[in-house]
Amino acid sequence: MKNEENIALKSLDIHGFKSFANPTHIDFSEGLNAVLAPNINGAEDLLSAIRWLFGMCGENEFADVNRAEVKASVVDENGEEIEIVRQTEKTASSAADISQFRKFLLIENDTSLAFGKTKIIVTDDKKLAAKANRLIGIAADESGAANVFAMEIEQEEI
Repeated sequence: MKNEENIALKSLDIHGFKSFANPTHIDFSEGLNAVLAPNINGAEDLLSAIRWLFGMCGENEFADVNRAEVKASVVDENGEEIEIVRQTEKTASSAADISQFRKFLLIENDTSLAFGKTKIIVTDDKKLAAKANRLIGIAADESGAANVFAMEIEQEEI
């Protein structure tokens, strides 16, 4: 039975896209996912990758000129987990038509978006990040490449 309430972004794999030079895997939870980064640019690249995956920005506007790939695991209307892939080559390989999921992507502003039951915000506000279901950290290494790491959520007195 189809149910749009099932829609969710489960994970994302990024390679060769903007500051994500190295293969990077990120898991998301339903609800609020906060991306905490001292340098907001790397975190915004994560949102750009999602927008690019769903065709919400230029063909190669955000991609590395050699090769970029963004792959998402999403839960569809039937509650089934499927994979969506987009590469800089003119081909897009996917188990599902990317355009059918575009309607579930809500771009709120440059630092937040939602895909079904999954919301992602980019912030450097630790109090706001403490309210998230999942906290994701992004920091650049010496070469400028983004590194993603899971963070413990510390509930602070507000």
